[in-house]
Amino acid sequence: YEVVYNRKYEKEVMEVRKINLFILIFFVFFCTSCSTTVQKDSYTIYAMDTVISISFYNVKDSKKIAKEIENIYLKYDLVASDFMTGDTEISVYDLNLQRSAIVNDTLLELITFSLQMQIETNGYFHPMIGRLSHLWKKALTENSLVDDAIVEAERVIMDTSSIQIEDHKVTILGEANLDLGGIAKGYATEKVKNYLSSIGCTSFLLNAGTSNIVLGEKDGGAFSVGLYHSFQPGYYKTLNLKNIAIGTSSMRNQYSVIDGVYYAHLLNPKTGKPALYYDTLTIFGEDSAELDAYSTACFAMSLETAVSFLKDKELDWIACKDNQIIYESQGVEGNA
Repeated sequence: YEVVYNRKYEKEVMEVRKINLFILIFFVFFCTSCSTTVQKDSYTIYAMDTVISISFYNVKDSKKIAKEIENIYLKYDLVASDFMTGDTEISVYDLNLQRSAIVNDTLLELITFSLQMQIETNGYFHPMIGRLSHLWKKALTENSLVDDAIVEAERVIMDTSSIQIEDHKVTILGEANLDLGGIAKGYATEKVKNYLSSIGCTSFLLNAGTSNIVLGEKDGGAFSVGLYHSFQPGYYKTLNLKNIAIGTSSMRNQYSVIDGVYYAHLLNPKTGKPALYYDTLTIFGEDSAELDAYSTACFAMSLETAVSFLKDKELDWIACKDNQIIYESQGVEGNA
């Protein structure tokens, strides 16, 4: 009886140990699964006078992908500047100086798109605003305003100038200068977004200097996105978003205060003067190139005109004036 009892007891102990071992293995596996953290790899690129940041979440070969993204931005940076020569390629600066030149595919794309946006926005985005833009940047830097007579003369020059395209030969007709600052970064960002889509990369956050942001997913989930006030610390709105592009025009980083009035670096092509309707305006959609152009154009539109324009485009947006929200579409409210 004693022997039988001990064997029976030993068998029961072994069964209990097997069960406990199974529970332990399951527990360790469960805890390991629960504690798995998202691997975040972040990279910084400097292009188009902007610090561009890209973060990847559990993405293999992220360094290689980031390098390709840098190449895309530098490709457009080479030709888009109206302040610097493109050296090996004709840039906007070179074209303004020479008035007629053979340009590469990249600059031709940008110019063609800018003319399309000029028509689509009824001239609220105006690619021939270069001379006037430089005058205002210089004046506002010196805390002064451009004389009304000069503004009107420049506005006439702008409106009577145009671009002629013959294959890759681009000619500026008239005295105005080309300025692609309102679309170039957004256009390049859209190319980056298309590249990421082509390689199946969906878990990322791309911040091209806050004016152009593209959100993928964060381990399948959404990002918490804060929209900054222009003239005070903190956010005026926080949203949960994923798989979306964001275009913003704002006074936050470039403005001057003269006699108590805040003047934006963004101009209203219809008046030739700084746009004063908003402190910040943000549009949500899919195409970063269009959002860049639309946010630039809408910043110069009255609220009534902007509401009508963006309603036709079926785009959600939000705008602030004097640090207060003055318009917010229903789609924005739904993501708060």
